[in-house]
Parts: sequence; C-alpha cells; structure tokens
Amino acid sequence: MKPFILFILFTLALFASNPTIFASLGDKIYDNITKIEKLKKFKEYKPFIQKIDEYVKEAKATKKLGFAIENGTHKDASRFYLKKLRELAKTNDFFVRSANAVFDQAYVTKDYDLLMDLLDTGLIDVERNKQRLLKLYEEDGEKFELRGVLKQLVDASNLKKKSKHSKEYYERLRKIREEEKIRRLREKDKKRQEALQKRLDQELKRKKEEIEKEQIQELKEEDL
Repeated sequence: MKPFILFILFTLALFASNPTIFASLGDKIYDNITKIEKLKKFKEYKPFIQKIDEYVKEAKATKKLGFAIENGTHKDASRFYLKKLRELAKTNDFFVRSANAVFDQAYVTKDYDLLMDLLDTGLIDVERNKQRLLKLYEEDGEKFELRGVLKQLVDASNLKKKSKHSKEYYERLRKIREEEKIRRLREKDKKRQEALQKRLDQELKRKKEEIEKEQIQELKEEDL
C-alpha cells in the first residue's frame, strides 16, 4: 500500500470517533447506540429492555473490534466484522422504524409528553415531521409545556416571523446558520470519509490480488 494512503488511514483511525473501516455501515449503528438505549425508559419498550441491553453490548463490542482491526490487532477479522455490522444494522433499523411508528401513533393520539420524549431520543426524523409538528403546536400549544427538540423547532420558526431589524433576530439567526454550517460540514466530511474508505478498500483488494498472484506464481515455480 502506498505510504500516503497508509498515512491517511492512520490519521483517520487516530481521530475518528468511530472505526473508519466500513464507516458507511458502521457510523449509523454506532451513532445510534445511546439513542436506542434511551428507548428503555418508555413503557412501550418494556418488553424489549433485554433485547436493547444485548444489542448495546454487542454494538459496543463490535465497535472495539473495528478499532482493533484498524490498529492491526485483529487485521484478519474484517470479514467477521462486516458480518456483525450487517446483523447489527438490521436491529438498528428495527428500533428506528419502531420509534418512528410509536411517534406517529403519539401524534395521532396527541400524547404530547411521549411525542416530545421520542423527539429527544434523536431517532425521529425532525425535518420530515417539521411541518406537522409546527401545526400541532399552533393548534394545541396551550395544552402542553413546550420543551426539548420541539421547543427548538418552534423557536426557530417564530424567529423567522420576527422583524429582521431585531437584535435578537440576528443573534439567533447567526446561531442557526452556525448549526446548519456544522451539519453541512459533518455531512461533507462523512461523504469524504466514505469516498476515501471506498478508495482504500479498492487499493487493499488490488494489493491482495497482487500478493495472491505472486504466491501462486511462486508455488508454480517450486513445482518445476
């Protein structure tokens, strides 16, 4: 492998909060660990507490394995690691879908506390639900205490309605733009890492094929 690629791989592994190997699959799993763990406090997930605990334990162990592979401690475990990621992804997707389904039901029944608590887990797609959440607050806002993610959403919406000459407007707008910039940078960085990981995987595959060809050739020469 080229020295430059080795340097980039080492740098990413050193500073990444998640293993960079198979990051496109691993990131969504590792970033959701604590979010899924929060579901244990809901009565709707009482039957799933053991499953959540087992999932969290397994996800954390797999994350450690990912770092170990990058550090060279278990460099031959890549295939097993990918298999574990695929298994974990299914469970992750189950809990994400489930949380959003419970959220939809809470919206229909107007269970405001459950709705806001689910928003605070981070598993709900806020952007997709933005308009109907604002509509809910507009129609029933006096019936519950505004807090958490929903409060942030309402505050941001109200800010846009205020006079653009207000000092508060410009200060809040600046913060909102900074948060949006950070989000875009993180998304851009994630895509850059995914592209880099793809190139690294291709380079590793090419190098492995070259080594296998050399080994086969050596064996043929020995047989002569």
